[in-house]
Amino acid sequence: MKVYINGELYEAIQSADRLSEIVEDLRIECKKENKVLQIMIDGKFVDTILPGQLEVGVGKVEIEKKTPLELVIEGLIESINYLPVLGEGLNESTNHFREGNISKGIIIFEQSIDGLNWLNHLLTGVKVYIVSDERFNIRCNNYQEDVEGFSQIIKELLLAWENEDYVLIADLVEYELIPNLDKCHNFFVEILDQLAGV
Repeated sequence: MKVYINGELYEAIQSADRLSEIVEDLRIECKKENKVLQIMIDGKFVDTILPGQLEVGVGKVEIEKKTPLELVIEGLIESINYLPVLGEGLNESTNHFREGNISKGIIIFEQSIDGLNWLNHLLTGVKVYIVSDERFNIRCNNYQEDVEGFSQIIKELLLAWENEDYVLIADLVEYELIPNLDKCHNFFVEILDQLAGV
């Protein structure tokens, strides 16, 4: 397996133990530098390297040290293309729920859960590293209220999911979550436009 650190080939590593040592050393460096370690294994982001994860023919491990602000800006850029796709998937699951194709709706909705979790992290990052940072002077009309609204929608969705109330899930997605995603998308575009002028 080849290991890249900040885009540079580090070395070919054959041992998961050796990679774990490298990652641990980098985590210590990151802590000192107030940076975050981002790990991708064969193109998929991971938080940690789990036992046995590298034994399944891993070809490429990419490790990057970034500031939290850099990660948030990357997330904002990614969100411009991703949020409409997430919305389409959620709409598709809603249509299946309304048509009585519950199992198909469940499969598609479950695929959206990771995206919603990612968005929740991004919203928090935007609040902490951009909205509250005086250097950027971001106009954030009711940002805190929007974040709390998103959190409330997610709580209601989880409750409906636990109760297997697919009609309520469809209503929440269509009438509350999708408009909220559209609002996030527009706000993120505004932030990126403002940051481009900084």
